[in-house]
Amino acid sequence: MLQHQHILLTLIFLLPFLDTSSPLATFISISIVLIFSVLPDIDLSGKKFTNSSLSYGKLKGYFLFLSKITELIRLIIFVPYDFIVRILLRKSNSYHRETSHSVIFGLVSIVVITFLITSIFSVYNQKIQIPEQYILLAALAFLIHLYLDSLTVKGIQWFYPLKILEIKGRLDTSNTVHMNLIDVYIFIIIFFSGITLINTYFPSIPLSIYEYLAFWKLIFPAHTYLLSIPLLLFLREVKLSL
Repeated sequence: MLQHQHILLTLIFLLPFLDTSSPLATFISISIVLIFSVLPDIDLSGKKFTNSSLSYGKLKGYFLFLSKITELIRLIIFVPYDFIVRILLRKSNSYHRETSHSVIFGLVSIVVITFLITSIFSVYNQKIQIPEQYILLAALAFLIHLYLDSLTVKGIQWFYPLKILEIKGRLDTSNTVHMNLIDVYIFIIIFFSGITLINTYFPSIPLSIYEYLAFWKLIFPAHTYLLSIPLLLFLREVKLSL
C-alpha cells in the first residue's frame, strides 16, 4: 500500500490503544504508532515521512523529526540485520518486502530499541521503565503494516527468511483504481472513527447530537480495530509451512 494509507489506517486501527493520560503520553503514543507503521519500509529508505503526502504545513517539522528517527533505526538496526540475513542466505542483494517485512525483524527492532533507550538513560544514572502499553503499540503498528502489505498481489513472507507463512492478496499498488478504492475506504472509517472519538472524549455534547451518534454506533462497531475486517475480502492466498 501507499505510505499515507499505512499511516492513516494504522493510526485509526490503534486509536483505542493510545495512552491519552496526558498530552505528553498522547504525543509519545502517536509518535510510536507512526514510526512503526512505516518501519517495515525502511528497506527502501529511512526517511519515510519527508516524502509523505501528509507532510505539509505545521506537520512538516513533526514528520521531519520522525524521519530522522526512522533513518537512525535504519542505520543502527536494519543495515546490520540485513547484512547478517544476506550472509546466512548467501545473497548479494535484498529486495523490497523481504528482510524488514518480517515478524522476526519487528521483534529484533523492538528489543534493540528498548535496550538502547534504557542504556542511554542508565549512562546518566537515570532509571526508566518503558510502559508495556508503548511496546504493545509498537508491535501492533508493525503487524498492521505486514497485514496491509499481505493484501497486495506480491504479498509477504511473515517470518522471512523462514518460509513459514506467506500471504498474498488482490490489491495492485500500481493500479490507480485499487489505490483510490482504499482511499475511499479510509475516508469512510475516518468518519466513523471520528464519531467514536467524539463519543469517548466529549461526553457532554448536546443530547440531540449524542442520540444521532448513538444511532450510527448501532450500525458500525465502536472499536476501530474491528474496521480491518472488510479488508479480509482482499485476501487471495495463504501458505503455511511447518
